Amino acid sequence: PYPDFKGFLLGLKPQLGLQRFLLMLDEADLIPQRKLGDLLPGFLRALMQEPEYPMLLLFCGTHALKRMSLEYSSILFNTAQFRTVSYLTAPESAEVLEKPARDILEFDPAALDNAYHLTRGQPLLLQSLGATLINRFNAVVLGGGERSNYVTLSDLDKAAAELAQQDNAAFEQHWQDSDAATHRVLAALA
Repeated sequence: PYPDFKGFLLGLKPQLGLQRFLLMLDEADLIPQRKLGDLLPGFLRALMQEPEYPMLLLFCGTHALKRMSLEYSSILFNTAQFRTVSYLTAPESAEVLEKPARDILEFDPAALDNAYHLTRGQPLLLQSLGATLINRFNAVVLGGGERSNYVTLSDLDKAAAELAQQDNAAFEQHWQDSDAATHRVLAALA
């Protein structure tokens, strides 16, 4: 598959002009652990270093990525630029909820304020809360029921309660990757 992908990229060059192809890799922490294959790290490093390939790589993962960039044997050593994606502001949080549901749902401003208050702008929590709201709305409508397209504070509270009962692999992984001191801080915050 590696030579085929390189051929695909080179075939894109005439169509892209001065633009580049963006390959986004989530869970990138798994790459150096060779959990995605022994050849993948070297292949990706070659794509990053060879200017003939019209491509940018975007790796998403945990703080382990920055640590990896310091290791001489890492594919990220001397090739990566780091950007931290962190908490959102209240207006950005409102946009995360409203934009995907535009023309479908309308949000009470108090619900948007409370969503920000509950999540403190944590992107994954906001996305999960929004998905839960939409799933709850769809369940009623697809079940033949009727409901308003207006998301109230009560709707938000019910979605938040449902979300709090669900398992979340991302947060469980973060907990497992953290040390005892971090566990104490997180437990105190909770």
